Amino acid sequence: MLDNQIIGEIPIRRSIVNAISIIVITMVSAILITYYVVPTLSEILAPHPWSLYPPPSKHVVIEIYFNESEKAQSSYEYIGAVNTRRFEVRIESFSKELTLVRGGEIINASYSYVETYRKPEGRPCYFGFRIIAPSKPGEYEINLRFIISNNWLSTREYPQKIRVVVRPMPHKPMPEDVLRIDLDKYIYKCGEVMNITIRNISNETLWFTNDVYNLVFERFDKNYNDWIFHSAPRAKEIITNIYPGDTVQLTLTLSADKFSLGHYRIGTHRVYVEFDVK
Repeated sequence: MLDNQIIGEIPIRRSIVNAISIIVITMVSAILITYYVVPTLSEILAPHPWSLYPPPSKHVVIEIYFNESEKAQSSYEYIGAVNTRRFEVRIESFSKELTLVRGGEIINASYSYVETYRKPEGRPCYFGFRIIAPSKPGEYEINLRFIISNNWLSTREYPQKIRVVVRPMPHKPMPEDVLRIDLDKYIYKCGEVMNITIRNISNETLWFTNDVYNLVFERFDKNYNDWIFHSAPRAKEIITNIYPGDTVQLTLTLSADKFSLGHYRIGTHRVYVEFDVK
């Protein structure tokens, strides 16, 4: 009789142990899902709208001038801010007549440059290389692809085509003799509106690749005693121009969340004008 009672209790004990095991496994799984999966899903479902800023232009034109005593060479660079875990730039192909050099080493297509970060926090990013072209007139191509990702389900790509135009060395004026930028004032408060006037003071049409005329903001960094990229106005990627003698005007807001107190400059085509935020 006692043996029958013990035998009957064994399945009950097993059921209780199984139930406890299921509860423990469920709780551990819930904790793991909360810790690992939920943040990942949030990055996938709500990625930062400007994960790479400013977005690389789809089309870039680099003009290289040469004469008999110098090589035909120039530089390419992208400077921006990245808000993802992985930043990659691929040089997928380029014209065989070109030589690309980075860090003193010759680049062969395809080439990949990768930076990885523990957290998708905003940080500066830079990529560049030197271009050596034949010392004769011609046009060549370089195809890049910028790839940013938080994980394998959250990836963005920005293809970029560079057109390299090689020309004989002309008489080239200084940037200040081609373009002029004026501001309505030179001391602003956070949140104020800045009125910008751009004048083409040359005899040639000036070309730009977005509707804010490729303007960028830079901030003076006392630690480096140099200007560093700060931000660029959001813009549509369209080819636009300013004819000789023409003037364009723009208004930009110096939002308080982006412009803290400091010394800044705004410019395009290597022409800048400085201002302070007080």
